[in-house]
Amino acid sequence: MRAFFLVFFAISTLPGAALAQESNPFDDLLKDDEDDSFGQKPGDLDTSNKGPEFDEPEGDEPGEDPVGPDGESPDLLDDDPSNSGSLGGDTAELYRQTLQSVKTMEPDDEMQVWDEYLQKYPTSAFRPQIEKRMEQLEDAMYDLNRIHRTEEPEVDADKAQLKFSQGLLIENINPRRRLQFTLEWGLPDYANLGADYEHALLRSLSLHAGVRRRFTGVNVEGGVRWALVKAARTNTLVTFIGDIHLNTSPAYIGFRPQLAAGKRFGKLDLQGQVGVDIAPRAVLDLRIVGGVNATYRASNAVAMFAETSVYMATIGGESGPYRFNQFIFGMKFFPSRKAKDPEKMEVNLGASIPYSSAYWQYHYGSLTGQANVYLD
Repeated sequence: MRAFFLVFFAISTLPGAALAQESNPFDDLLKDDEDDSFGQKPGDLDTSNKGPEFDEPEGDEPGEDPVGPDGESPDLLDDDPSNSGSLGGDTAELYRQTLQSVKTMEPDDEMQVWDEYLQKYPTSAFRPQIEKRMEQLEDAMYDLNRIHRTEEPEVDADKAQLKFSQGLLIENINPRRRLQFTLEWGLPDYANLGADYEHALLRSLSLHAGVRRRFTGVNVEGGVRWALVKAARTNTLVTFIGDIHLNTSPAYIGFRPQLAAGKRFGKLDLQGQVGVDIAPRAVLDLRIVGGVNATYRASNAVAMFAETSVYMATIGGESGPYRFNQFIFGMKFFPSRKAKDPEKMEVNLGASIPYSSAYWQYHYGSLTGQANVYLD
């Protein structure tokens, strides 16, 4: 029995001894956990709460003024600074670019640029230079205003010259000193070449003389323009037109009195006129003349217009009163843009279409060019 128990004990302990000699499969995992920070003991953790350490830049101590290569502090407020870093929100490069952009500007425009610059960068290191420049600009602007006041004293608005649009085929209603040239070409065989000179005796009174072809033939004309109302403050005109004309073929003298009015509404000029053309021949010949013009000023240099002209006789045949009424449309150009006289010249280009005609079949449509050169 003793021998049996010895053998049984030996057999039962041999497998455990063998297993004890083999490596534990979790040893590697446990070893990794020991090396991990989560396996560290509380005393092993770094509680300094410091970030990564960087080498301090060589140079001046923090809080001290920067020192240049010559041992002196560089002047960041120099007119042409070399520092391109941030200087109060702006940069030296931005400051240089702004200096270049204002070189050709007028004083008031440059003043506005620097004012906006300081509003955007109130702590700019270049503020002393900019403020000094703004003081110089203020002096320059004051000198310009003083010169203008000396050379061109202020004129009461109701006494100033009124710039008003000129009609293409209707008569001028604004007394001014000017030259006018007209070229009209219509189908099938109508042509009109005209010239007129108007001389202003007063601001509201002028005389004119010229030559042009009308429906009755070539006419030599002259007359008066008398503005009963000419107010630049309200942009209003009320004008009496008194013309006398000599028709060359057939030869007779006629009178053409008209009453006209005009008013500007913002960018729109409206004008109209109506009157009679009287020819005291063997039988009194009385014709109604007039028209309406609307001109819209699209810009300082370009305008668009539409116009109608009326020419009707008081007698007629079976087709009704003799008439030749036209609709005209086109554009205006102001090629002279000088500061002292921005409207030195006015050029009108238009096309006309008869919309009601009887007896006078001179043309079935025409192209017209007109140039007005103002001399006052």
